[in-house]
Amino acid sequence: MSNLQSQQIYPVSRFNQEEIAEISRAKNISQTPTSQPINQELVNDILQNIDKWRIESTVVSYNCYGGKWYKGQPKPVLIRQDAEEIKYNQSTGELIRQPGKVYVVKEDLNDAERKAIGYKSEAELQASSSSKTPKNDDKGIGKDGIIAIAGVISVLLIGGVAIAKKKLNKKVKKV
Repeated sequence: MSNLQSQQIYPVSRFNQEEIAEISRAKNISQTPTSQPINQELVNDILQNIDKWRIESTVVSYNCYGGKWYKGQPKPVLIRQDAEEIKYNQSTGELIRQPGKVYVVKEDLNDAERKAIGYKSEAELQASSSSKTPKNDDKGIGKDGIIAIAGVISVLLIGGVAIAKKKLNKKVKKV
């Protein structure tokens, strides 16, 4: 790098990762060439008109096997209220996306856009709700406790019957 003049500008692609890291440390900046672009118009529309959007779990494709159509797995789809009815391409079975109105969340929106609109997948929601749920270590009596109680009651009943029989036998002998 010593042969580069300080006034010249070079594209990031010219440098390897080690050189990018060195430049970043020297200039105290971070280079993230892999950052994803955000469709700011879409993000702003969703955030400013949140009541006009909904997320539904929708089948986004049908597969044809042997002349029969089968549903694919449902996926989260972001749908604007004024979108037309969900339609599918008759030859491919794919969901027809309506620009500005219908988006398959994990296919049409990148990570940065999903984060910008505050989208969380079911797994993220479950993880966050399970971490917020207080743990209750008190399991109550439980199955083993019920079996133990039933055993004690059985022993008392059997013992009571045995004692009652002995007393009855003594009374019968006295008479």
